[in-house]
Parts: sequence; C-alpha cells; structure tokens
Amino acid sequence: MREFYAQQEGTCHTKMQLEEAFLERLKAGEGLTLKQVLARAKLRPVTIRLANRDIETARKLAARKGIGYQTYIKMLLHEALHRESNRR
Repeated sequence: MREFYAQQEGTCHTKMQLEEAFLERLKAGEGLTLKQVLARAKLRPVTIRLANRDIETARKLAARKGIGYQTYIKMLLHEALHRESNRR
C-alpha cells in the first residue's frame, strides 16, 4: 500500500480524495472563506495561563453565542485592546 501512495497514481488518488472532502465541507457550510483563510495566515499562536474559573465562564458565554471559547476570548481581547488604544 505504501508503494501505491508513493507513485504518481497514488498521489493523484490522495489529491482527489482531499478535493472531494474539501468540496463536501464547502457544501455543508463548513469551508473557510478567502477572507478567513487570509486572516488565519496573519495569526500567531500564543500560550497564556488562565484560571480554570475564567475558562469555564468563557466556555459558557461562548456557547450562548454559538462560538468556540478560544474565539470568544480572542474577540474579548481584541475589543479590550482596541478600546484601550483609543483612550487618551
């Protein structure tokens, strides 16, 4: 099996499977827009330590909005930084 995927035919087969899966995700509304792809390309992963209580609160509030808690925390941070940078 390994030899198959190392050959041109196997590579094409894998590429076709990936393309099919990508198209299925797009049809299901799970695909990313070009704007989202470009925005993600500008992001840098960071690690911060947060209290468990804060994480649980963020999870609950994010769930109410129908988004992930990390996205929610990122939104809050962005809003706070924007607000602080506009203060004189």
